[in-house]
Amino acid sequence: MVDKSEIIINFVNQQSLTMNRRAMNSEAMNGREGNIFGRRLRQARLMKGVSMDELGKLVTPSISRQAINKYEKGETNPDSRMLIAFCKALGVKPDYFFRPFSVTVDKIMFQKSSRISEKRLVAIRERVREELERYLEIEQLCGSECSFRLK
Repeated sequence: MVDKSEIIINFVNQQSLTMNRRAMNSEAMNGREGNIFGRRLRQARLMKGVSMDELGKLVTPSISRQAINKYEKGETNPDSRMLIAFCKALGVKPDYFFRPFSVTVDKIMFQKSSRISEKRLVAIRERVREELERYLEIEQLCGSECSFRLK
């Protein structure tokens, strides 16, 4: 867990967040809607802070970095056995990999301590995206949307 005094997360502008329809339309225009699994696999791997090689060793049976790269690029899809192995290794539920992206965060700025590695910063960025996506999804389901303004 990151100490709040080490990192302050600032959202740069109100346009940084785009919800549901606009994000999904953007994915469709860029041809990425078919690779939700690959993008989620990459996000989960980065949140966990592991490389492709390390993830390959965490899953049972172990697989190569090249195989993980193919999954992330959408060149191949896992069978149910590999899906469960990824879930266990990354600490996520199977439905996580198939949930569409509903939030786009353009920039996340950190006021950081020099002790934090680049790998840890990437993990924090991905975790912020995931948590924000969940928060906005709950807000939308409850019908209570709030807008935030920077002063």
